[in-house]
Amino acid sequence: MHLEWSPEVAPDPHATIAYANAWHHAVVDAGLRAGLYIGPNVPLRGAQLGDLAFTSYWKSANRVAWPTPRGFQLVQGLEVEVHGVCIDPDVASCDAAGDSLVWLAASGGAA
Repeated sequence: MHLEWSPEVAPDPHATIAYANAWHHAVVDAGLRAGLYIGPNVPLRGAQLGDLAFTSYWKSANRVAWPTPRGFQLVQGLEVEVHGVCIDPDVASCDAAGDSLVWLAASGGAA
């Protein structure tokens, strides 16, 4: 799930929590894995993010709350130019619970 808002919007934290948890449960109930990308202007504090049903968090390059106590499994860096190509480097690591991202690919040889 990609979670972020425009600075002009004042989202309700309680509605955000309810929506995010409902989305997570629907995805997991369908037999899939659910992760959360935290972008700018999310109206939740670190403990509120950590209390969500998610067990996999991805940090945007923006300043965002840290989902406590788990933390992030993927951190997106600021855009840099390497040999004339702009990239946004991401760093993957285990979170405080010792979990890491699970990379998925389409079946049937598709990349």
